[in-house]
Amino acid sequence: MSAFIRLMMPAGVEIQHYLTKPFDFDNDGNADGIEAILEAHDSFGDPVKCVGTFNFELHTMRMASGDKVGRRIGFWSVKINSDRTLVEYWNRLTRSYRFPLQLSDGPLEPGRYIFSSRLITPTGDKLYDSYEFSHQTP
Repeated sequence: MSAFIRLMMPAGVEIQHYLTKPFDFDNDGNADGIEAILEAHDSFGDPVKCVGTFNFELHTMRMASGDKVGRRIGFWSVKINSDRTLVEYWNRLTRSYRFPLQLSDGPLEPGRYIFSSRLITPTGDKLYDSYEFSHQTP
């Protein structure tokens, strides 16, 4: 049974770099969060649905440093543990998840950032991905 569960559970998560971007939730011309698009993949590399807790973090990037991760400016935890939450975040057409993540402390300043996601599955596995990007004001 455990081999079957491992076969059906995601083996990795991937932030879709070209689709994940700063987002203007207030429609005031300033990005005040991140629209994160993620795929979960099985052991064959195919997109799959999954359940568990997604933790997202947004950090400033330290330039010219051995440790690029700077100050944390955003943290979001999203549980997918029911039909309702699965439907809320899953996109059938793209076979990916969409997470609207609004910042609580105002707009995103111009600069370089590191966005990371961690999925903690019901089996206790932790799947991680990160994405570095630049943001400029329009």
